[in-house]
Amino acid sequence: MNCRCAVVSGNPFPDTNLLGEGLLAPHMSRPKVSDIGETPDKMPSNNWGKMIGYAVLAAFTVLLAYVAILAFAPGILHFLQALKGALPPFIISIVLALLLDPLVTRLQKRGMSRALAAAVVFIAFALVLAGGIIYLIPKVVSEVTDFANDLPGYYDNASKFVSDLAARAKPILMRFRIPTTVSEVIDRYSGEFKSAGQQAGYILKIAVRGILAKTIWLVWGVLIILLTFLLLKDMDKIRAKIVYLLPDRYRDKAIRTTGAVGAVFSRYLQGLIVVCAIYGFAATILFSAFGVRYSLLIGLIAGLLYAVPYIGPIVTMLIVFLVSLLQNPSAVYMSFIVAGSTLVLNQIFDMFLTPKILGGAVGLHPALSIFALMFGGAAYGITGMILAVPVAASVQIILCEFFPKLREPLSKFDTVPKAKSSKPRGRRRGREGRHSK
Repeated sequence: MNCRCAVVSGNPFPDTNLLGEGLLAPHMSRPKVSDIGETPDKMPSNNWGKMIGYAVLAAFTVLLAYVAILAFAPGILHFLQALKGALPPFIISIVLALLLDPLVTRLQKRGMSRALAAAVVFIAFALVLAGGIIYLIPKVVSEVTDFANDLPGYYDNASKFVSDLAARAKPILMRFRIPTTVSEVIDRYSGEFKSAGQQAGYILKIAVRGILAKTIWLVWGVLIILLTFLLLKDMDKIRAKIVYLLPDRYRDKAIRTTGAVGAVFSRYLQGLIVVCAIYGFAATILFSAFGVRYSLLIGLIAGLLYAVPYIGPIVTMLIVFLVSLLQNPSAVYMSFIVAGSTLVLNQIFDMFLTPKILGGAVGLHPALSIFALMFGGAAYGITGMILAVPVAASVQIILCEFFPKLREPLSKFDTVPKAKSSKPRGRRRGREGRHSK
């Protein structure tokens, strides 16, 4: 009877109603009819509201960052300027310590303690440097004094040479309305010469004031000596502490990378100092053989400029050409011979001696070397040009450490690899097998 009633009522399960609510768990609820009947066009309104909220939050964050930059910009700029003024002695000390560290390591391998080896190497370096300064400074000062005394005569020789050259090319100069004598040049461009002289005097005055005002240079000298010795003595401890700060999984890679970078810097700077010293000595002998005055001064400048690749030798050649020409304007051919001999000397060093001493320690492409030189010169002047190549080599080492494919030879990339098919081979074989069956 009860079953018949249940069948008649259309509900064979007396514990549930017609909608089946009794089949749901107690924690589950059936959706409302209003939710089921809700159309999708109402949903984007909530998304648009969220997007607007995110946009307002982002704009507010940018505004706060802008206000913070405006508020703290003077302090940040002042901090960077102070840091720029304090960094040079530390940078020089670090470079000297890296240069002398291999010698200290060799003495350590022979049984010396780190402190004793650092003291021996540092004292030897200081004695060699002091001896070179004591020997060279008086002669260089003497040649600079001679050049200052001979400068009026050089001016007369240059005026005579220009006048003779202008007289020979007078028709061409007159056609283009170019002055044909030195006096005409002075008369026409007297205003420009006067303004240029005033600017040069102003720059010289500022430079003299800066030199006289920077008595801190003496403090810098003492600080560089002290820092170099301390860094040289505790170089191993400093390296160990820096590596210890890194996570365990990065330590091996950091040790490998820093070791390679330090080796590049050390080998490059050591070889560069040796090459520059030999080049300066050879240039001094060459200029003396041709009878060029101030050969020691020009040779010293040539040795220093050789540290700047590509540009230094060209500047040296121009300097020796002008000095030889001013010394004897009537023998122009001799000036070209001296300049050509300097070019030959540069080629000998660039092709034979420099690669052998440096030993390819840098491994940079010539295009990258030129770019690094231009960037270093534009950013930090002569110092930037000298350090541009090893810094670029260090960046290359770091990139190769993170992207090992960069170490592969260029011959591997001569042919462009073919693009792989986008369809998987496994599926294609499976389909072919099915069709064969």
